[in-house]
Amino acid sequence: MKFKAVALDLDGTLVDAEPYYRKLMAAAAKDVFNYSLTDAEYDAYFLGLGTAQGIIRLVEYLSGRSDPALEDKFLQSVRANSITLSQTIDFPLFNGALELLQWLKGQQIPTAIVTNTKRSVLEKYRNKYQLARLGELVHWVIAGDEASVYKPDPALYLKAAELLGVEPSEMLVVEDTKHGIRAGKNSGATVVKVNGPGGLGEDYHFDTLRDFYEHRGDFFELKGV
Repeated sequence: MKFKAVALDLDGTLVDAEPYYRKLMAAAAKDVFNYSLTDAEYDAYFLGLGTAQGIIRLVEYLSGRSDPALEDKFLQSVRANSITLSQTIDFPLFNGALELLQWLKGQQIPTAIVTNTKRSVLEKYRNKYQLARLGELVHWVIAGDEASVYKPDPALYLKAAELLGVEPSEMLVVEDTKHGIRAGKNSGATVVKVNGPGGLGEDYHFDTLRDFYEHRGDFFELKGV
């Protein structure tokens, strides 16, 4: 099947911001709980979620209960540590990201970036996310707080399909996490998993975004190179 539109996740799909968030959550876990958060625990309780939703899950996991006061304390630690970490860690584009978006624009394929990250955070880290550069290549950048609920709920991808003027079944979603994949699938879209192992319920899997770019002709009508 050839798709009429595409919606791509941002963190972990186009831009590698995960090292920053891993260090940020690990620092807060150490500050608040004196606990050394592992990569596996980060993946299980934070990866693919919005920051607020991820903090709620992390605090519940680390404390064994839902506790708004602890959640607020954790959030304050995150904010304090972000000042230092944001000065030392960059968000590089994944190999193939720029070429893919440039090609999609050249092919006039309606394209959206769909992220769980809030609009205020995107604007705060606008330069790190290279939004000026990426925004010129897509029709829409949809932030997490611009739908009723975050991924893994399908609301963000349903909004993307509406804005792109297609049915969800006509849209290809490109994701890197289980929560994003679930959101895409539940919207009715076909989902490609990139940048890591597959087996998370996706329809297609490529080890890297570059691999997906090299196989773009399998998913879209080619009007040129």
